[in-house]
Order: sequence, then C-alpha cells, then structure tokens
Amino acid sequence: MRSSICPSRGEPRLLDAAHIVMDADEQLGQPVVSNGLPLTKIHHAAFDAHLIGIDPDYRIHVSDRLLETHDGPFLELGLKGIVGQMIQLPRRSEDRPDRDRLALRFCSPMAKLGCRPRGEAGDTRRPEAAFWRATPARSDWSRA
Repeated sequence: MRSSICPSRGEPRLLDAAHIVMDADEQLGQPVVSNGLPLTKIHHAAFDAHLIGIDPDYRIHVSDRLLETHDGPFLELGLKGIVGQMIQLPRRSEDRPDRDRLALRFCSPMAKLGCRPRGEAGDTRRPEAAFWRATPARSDWSRA
C-alpha cells in the first residue's frame, strides 16, 4: 500500500488508515475502504486537524494557516508543496474514497470552508459530485 498523497511506497510503518468521516457518525462512519485514505503519519495528523483537506474531485487543499507559516523545508515540501495536487487513486473504483464522504468532510463546519450546492437537482454534468462544490476563492480554514 502507498499513501494517497506521497507517490513513493516508502516505509509501511509510517502509513496510517485515515477515516474520512469519523466512526462517531453512525450513518457514514463505517470502517469500509471507501471511508478511508492511506496517509503518512504527518499527512494523517494534518488531515485530522483540518490543516489539509481533499475535495470531492480528489484535489488537495492546504489551509492558509499552514501556507502562511515559515518553518523549514519539511513544511515547504511535505505540506505546502502538495496544494492543488490530485491524490493517488486506487486502480479499482470500489477502493476509491467516496466522493460524498469527502464532500461532507470538506464542507463541514470544522473545516470552515464555504460550500454550496452544485447546480440544480437535475444537473447531470457531474453526477458523482452533483450536490457539492467548494467555493473557489475560499481556502482559509483557520478563520471563518
């Protein structure tokens, strides 16, 4: 297994299975493959702290709080350097992160990111992510 964010296989003991929706959510927090992401320990911690996020189109976002911090090469390359990249997806579609769960997390109040419905109910341009769209100009999760 490899991280969804880092393309190298690296050391397997440094990988975690991160929940997209926490187990406390009885409806969507089940321990299933589509509710998880393989992440390195640092990316898992940043994901859980809402310092990085993944939108329903599998694009990585980094909070303005991190982007404004200057703390050496690891932060620059390991966290700031991933902004706007797409995550690495499993080959099998049934193993991919669920877009509805990603939307729920990405648009949650904890993430402090404004989201709005994508088009009308009959909008079929992107059926897999038809209900959510991140507000394009808002990536600041550290302040509402």
